[in-house]
Amino acid sequence: MRIRQLINRAAFCALASCVFLMSGIANLSFGGLINDPASNYIYEWNEFFTSTRPSTAGLTFGTPQVLSGNVLDFANNLQFSSVSGGATPSDFVDGKLVLDIQAKPNFAIGSVTLFERGTYSFGFGGTSTTGAQVQLLGATLNITEIDGVPVSGANYPGIMNFNVPPPTQAGSKTFLKTVDPDAGNWAGDMTISLAAFYSDPANQGKNVTGVKLIFNNQLETAVGTSTHSFIDKKDVRISVGPLTIPEPSSFVLLGMGALLFVLVRKRK
Repeated sequence: MRIRQLINRAAFCALASCVFLMSGIANLSFGGLINDPASNYIYEWNEFFTSTRPSTAGLTFGTPQVLSGNVLDFANNLQFSSVSGGATPSDFVDGKLVLDIQAKPNFAIGSVTLFERGTYSFGFGGTSTTGAQVQLLGATLNITEIDGVPVSGANYPGIMNFNVPPPTQAGSKTFLKTVDPDAGNWAGDMTISLAAFYSDPANQGKNVTGVKLIFNNQLETAVGTSTHSFIDKKDVRISVGPLTIPEPSSFVLLGMGALLFVLVRKRK
């Protein structure tokens, strides 16, 4: 089966974070291809990290694994965290995941859902103001292939719903600052649907067989004197809303069935 070459790999800089990005070091940490026989899709990913730390070494989404025919999970060896304390009053870590998804024969793509979760703690060991946050910098789903033919398709934006705890800025940021000290879990999810593509009369009969998901968010911590702040990411799970395309033989059988029905009615 033909595997498309990755295109448009240029890293992007979120405008709200340019000050941090200019002081960090960006690098391609890891990447690979997942073609699990039990999966309906082929996944090819690359990850990029930027941080205010002297080096981004060790930061990674880890090696993903297929949990079912449509779910890719980044939880194995995931290393994505921000820690402040002592000589480090603030710490910023930005992670970008670029994931190409290609449907295997007789399957198409209807939507992509992303779920992520992590833990946080701050305010322990001191009395100064501390905090931590997770923020969405950008998420898009780009159509790259229709019915097996590479295309330059439209971008569909996604908005993260940080539901644990509730976001301080609708759908874009969860600032973890309630009382000192505090510790707990955070989680967010989003679904990018291609319903608009399929409902367009111009696309009748067409099927999306390839997409590129670009997902970018940051973890950030800040502390005062004699305390610390911590936030990490424990899991990133991406699932594909599938569409099943009937095989050509199925169309032939349907046509023969319809013709037989007409002939029988005429004979009667």
